Amino acid sequence: MVNDDVFIKLNEAIKSGNQEEIDRVKREILLSTRDTTYDENFINSIKGKTLHSNLKKVIEGVELSRHDYMKFISSMMTHIIIESDKNNTNIKDYGIIDLYITLGKMINEESEAIDEAKELISSRYSKFILG
Repeated sequence: MVNDDVFIKLNEAIKSGNQEEIDRVKREILLSTRDTTYDENFINSIKGKTLHSNLKKVIEGVELSRHDYMKFISSMMTHIIIESDKNNTNIKDYGIIDLYITLGKMINEESEAIDEAKELISSRYSKFILG
């Protein structure tokens, strides 16, 4: 269920013309209504692996280099492909498109890419990593 505060944030972003904030709030709205079992199962499948500990570092605010984020995101994409194939599920249910776009922004050295990666990872996975 989406709370009213999110729509207020979206309205304010639209009024100010802040496209980055509009996109962020729209993603927040979409994420709040999706089936999170895919994310939960994905996190459970990587427990004990380096990827899981790196996810936890990002969520806890540990600073990583742009190259570390690129390696980390490409690793997430690989694990998502494996998880989707193993469970015969739609790869798009795992958020791979957002990861792909964020990785592209990092490769192109766009300034907001790391912050977008942090937000994407925290909003999607923090409740499964931190409890």
